[in-house]
Amino acid sequence: MITFDCKGWLFITTSNFAFVRLQHELDHVPYHRKEVPTKVKEYVVVNPRLTAPQVNSSKFIWLWFLSLFEYRDTVKIPFSCRGVYHLWAKLNREKWKRHEDELVSARIIIDKATKDSCSGDTKTGRPPLYRVKPVSLPEIDGFRALAFVLPDVLWKSTNKSKYEVFAIIGEQSGSGCPLGYLLIKADPKSEKGGKQKYLEAILGHLCDEWEIYAATTLSDKDWSEINACLKKFSEGKHQLCSWHVLCAVKQRLAVRKR
Repeated sequence: MITFDCKGWLFITTSNFAFVRLQHELDHVPYHRKEVPTKVKEYVVVNPRLTAPQVNSSKFIWLWFLSLFEYRDTVKIPFSCRGVYHLWAKLNREKWKRHEDELVSARIIIDKATKDSCSGDTKTGRPPLYRVKPVSLPEIDGFRALAFVLPDVLWKSTNKSKYEVFAIIGEQSGSGCPLGYLLIKADPKSEKGGKQKYLEAILGHLCDEWEIYAATTLSDKDWSEINACLKKFSEGKHQLCSWHVLCAVKQRLAVRKR
């Protein structure tokens, strides 16, 4: 809404009750609702496969809306593209949100994705996208964590919540292959060395369950990652990411005291 000095006053008098009086010398501009029209809502509902970039970039729903006869010559659209995106996001969230706690919700989805019924579409013969298998993690004070691996990829080749996401990437025919993920959230009083223990747990799972032995491991200069790789892949050679190394050197050289 447009704001301006309306010479308004708010008077509140209290005794056993509160008496409120609002006074304006100049009227405000009338407020108009910017609710998404019913037609657009229905279009979003019946097109659930639209992806977020398609909605947010206005390539589909927004252009379809502008092509409607009643809005073809409208200079100012009564609602925004962002309103359409939020509508789409709300409907899409209902498909995968299983619990108010994001970690509990993720665990429910992972448990479902481990079942044979999620291995593919038997009617159409469509193969599965990715099946997952949870990884057992230690209970460490001050941490909440979740880890899983992708069995289908492992068979072929052999994540606002403030969770730190670790992706374990392998190499197959010169291309990167996601093997598993680890999500960690630590509070300020968490146990020292807890992150490294979690990393060791998922790397150990790859060694023991899938017999993966890395000849070379690569990470940034995170001692938790380095120590975990050296411990679980002791025979492999560990290297640092060249991009992170250059960033560290430039950051050091930028300090005059050094």
